[in-house]
Amino acid sequence: MIEGMDPVGSLTMNIALVLIFIFFIASISAVLFSIKNKNIRNKPSRAVLVVIALQLLVFTLFFSNILGILPESVFTIVWWGTVLSGFIFGIKDYKNNSIAATLCLLLSVCLAVLMLLLLGITSM
Repeated sequence: MIEGMDPVGSLTMNIALVLIFIFFIASISAVLFSIKNKNIRNKPSRAVLVVIALQLLVFTLFFSNILGILPESVFTIVWWGTVLSGFIFGIKDYKNNSIAATLCLLLSVCLAVLMLLLLGITSM
């Protein structure tokens, strides 16, 4: 055991484990739903693909600390705009292609949790 490490784990690790668990459960259910409804061959809409690309770009820019250069209001608008667009287009396109829509929804949930965790940490 490493000195100074709590055996239960930190709050951040617990949140990460819960998110990973939710991601795997949602992925499995999306694949099963796609096979059952035979919509696995449908192409996702372009809006969902653009939103997924935007979400991945926001993740990359956040962890490379480029978003820290932006003013806080612009950062907040970009972040929550990406989260809301992911929820809207993920729910809207779920019947067309459930795998891409689930990925879009899960990325939105991860972005929202990350921002809420960031807000919680900075308010301490």
